[in-house]
Amino acid sequence: YIGLRLCDAFYEKFNRYPGEFPLSTNDETNSDQRQLEIDFSDLKQIGKQLFNSDRQQSSIRENIVEELCRYGASELHSISAFIGGCCAQEAIKLITHQYTPVDNVLVYNGIRQSANVFKL
Repeated sequence: YIGLRLCDAFYEKFNRYPGEFPLSTNDETNSDQRQLEIDFSDLKQIGKQLFNSDRQQSSIRENIVEELCRYGASELHSISAFIGGCCAQEAIKLITHQYTPVDNVLVYNGIRQSANVFKL
């Protein structure tokens, strides 16, 4: 939760998510790795400001901040892969007219690794 709050604060400040940057050139000074390092330090700084403004004593581990910078636009790779697989499976069901596709809303809980379908 704290990491996603950091990403939102980063977006408010820079109008982009950490790890998400325009197409880079071949210039080594603007390489992707260099941009990730800059985003990493900016995100750590925002985290310090966020904790100070909320008067919280906790801090976020550096490996979490690094992972937040590594995937741009806050797309968790494993969750994106799972949801993409679900979409592909549903498309196959529709194309082949076999089985029953998901009716209405699928909610996936990545923490408990469970999925539920709700008809609204």
